[in-house]
Amino acid sequence: MTRNTGSRLVQTTHSGDIAGHIVGLHSVKSKSAVIRRSRIERYLDILRVVSRHGPIKQTHIMYKANLSWVELKKNLDHLMKLKMITEIDDSSGPLYVISETGLSTIYSYEKIEGILTGDNIERSKPFAGF
Repeated sequence: MTRNTGSRLVQTTHSGDIAGHIVGLHSVKSKSAVIRRSRIERYLDILRVVSRHGPIKQTHIMYKANLSWVELKKNLDHLMKLKMITEIDDSSGPLYVISETGLSTIYSYEKIEGILTGDNIERSKPFAGF
């Protein structure tokens, strides 16, 4: 028999004593295991999902980008204001596609990321004055 003790389930014997067996994945919580994405990373994840799978519905973006509904709506609205993503009407509901601005943003970010991590093939020349 299992018994709920706050945030974890504990295995008990027939007499009600705690046998010491913890059941479930949420029994061990560690703050070091939580990795949060920045706002820019969430924007880029949405842009990448829409560029790969678009035209795409909101719920599909939500699951593929691993966002909550509230986060998705807020971030998607922001990206649409910046004209990086556009909404198109479909008989099944609104679909989202990436714009040229969104594609160039992904490209620019990946180029900068490559330079900073040393993964770029082409090295930029130092400033001529130095």
